Amino acid sequence: MVSADMSIQEEKCMKEEGATIDDVEAFRAAKMPETRVQKCYYGCIFQALGYLDAEGKRFNSEGFLKTTLPMAANNEKHTQGVHRLAKQCEGVANEDRCELGEDLMACLKDRG
Repeated sequence: MVSADMSIQEEKCMKEEGATIDDVEAFRAAKMPETRVQKCYYGCIFQALGYLDAEGKRFNSEGFLKTTLPMAANNEKHTQGVHRLAKQCEGVANEDRCELGEDLMACLKDRG
């Protein structure tokens, strides 16, 4: 069952990765993924948001900034924080998009 307030990306990734609404809620709450399905869901969402490169193997700081800076607009402290996060997570990469989903969430949580 898909919630009416679920984004197109969430719905797509949920179906693609076999995720449940609990997996979606875990991502929304910025919890670390605990299962392979959650890791794959996180990787899918990060890629859909533009946080990963086209191959889904590396953090894309440019895509991250494009998505997150508008949310930080008019708040210099938040804008600086977004730039700091992009720089600190710059080297996050993994051949496995699912593992990269976990790695990136860890970077964003640890440094955010």
